[in-house]
Amino acid sequence: MIQRIQTIFLLIALILGVVLCFIPAATISLVSTEMTLTIFGLNTAPQWYLILLYSPGLLIIAVQIFMFKNRIKQIKMGRMGILIWFLWVGLFSLITWFVFLENIQYQNINFEYGAIFPLVIVFLIRMANRAIKKDENLVRSIDRIR
Repeated sequence: MIQRIQTIFLLIALILGVVLCFIPAATISLVSTEMTLTIFGLNTAPQWYLILLYSPGLLIIAVQIFMFKNRIKQIKMGRMGILIWFLWVGLFSLITWFVFLENIQYQNINFEYGAIFPLVIVFLIRMANRAIKKDENLVRSIDRIR
């Protein structure tokens, strides 16, 4: 059942996750130049642990789309995806603040659209889980009638 509303939510979340690779999260103005902060770290020094947490987040969304025959597992995968994305947001915030910004003298930080995309992805996964739960409740109610 690829045509369900939860699939649309998950596809939008997957597309936003892929687009997040290509757009900056913030622009940091230094005294002499500007640096771009992407989801993998600064443009000069990507961080491997951010990539390791970002990849499973996208993979779980992709797998969750095609698990439509087992709605309970699909909901569990969605919860795990939400947890991974929240961990990624927390780790990204900590690394940005304590590792990058403590070591450099910056004047200004301008956040871009890429900074809000992970939270939108979490919201879309949550909306998909709600729709999956409604489908599961509907199927169970039909089974009780039989």
